[in-house]
Amino acid sequence: MGAKTDELTFGEALSAMKQGAMVRRKGWAEDSYLFLDNSGDARYDAQGQHAHGGVITFRYPDGHIAPWAIRDDPSLLATDWEIAG
Repeated sequence: MGAKTDELTFGEALSAMKQGAMVRRKGWAEDSYLFLDNSGDARYDAQGQHAHGGVITFRYPDGHIAPWAIRDDPSLLATDWEIAG
């Protein structure tokens, strides 16, 4: 049986992103999703310190991409994540 592709927790979705998958919540526009940007560009955290690892990035329906702001997003506790595409 294949890997689970829907009804994922955010932790499962994050693991999938680490493997190169794009994920979204059920109900999001089909062309909106999150992915892990591992482009290697210099990244810095809020304190100006170099941040290691990838950046969770959101693709908007219009194609615009930006870092995903997750500070108080209830999506972190959702269990309706799915693999996009």
